[in-house]
Amino acid sequence: MTSDQAAAWILSRYPLASDSWGEALLLLPHRSWKKPEQKRLADYYFKKIPFSSSRRYEAFASIMSVKLMVACINDELPKDPSRLELLFYHLVPVLKRFAKKGGIGVRPRFWGNRGQTTFLRSLELSRVAL
Repeated sequence: MTSDQAAAWILSRYPLASDSWGEALLLLPHRSWKKPEQKRLADYYFKKIPFSSSRRYEAFASIMSVKLMVACINDELPKDPSRLELLFYHLVPVLKRFAKKGGIGVRPRFWGNRGQTTFLRSLELSRVAL
């Protein structure tokens, strides 16, 4: 089964409307995905962010670069401050851990009131360790 076929199967078998859509994220780390399918899966399942645990972010971080993951999340940032807080609570530790694994430092720049609403939009990826 090609990466494209596997992504199509997962998306059809585990649609966001079903109660079992989270099971799809358990399957992601068990195969190699080409970059277009990584983005396709992330764009689809990130419509459900914020996730209620870090495990779902870890599933995506294990199959794609931190840079691509952040770009996909940027497109789906919640507007509600409490939902944004939940996103940061679970996502930031995952980004830090996986960025260190890949030799990339994640250096957030903050501005605005508390800076949290612009965190992911302003995230810089560099080769500097955290």
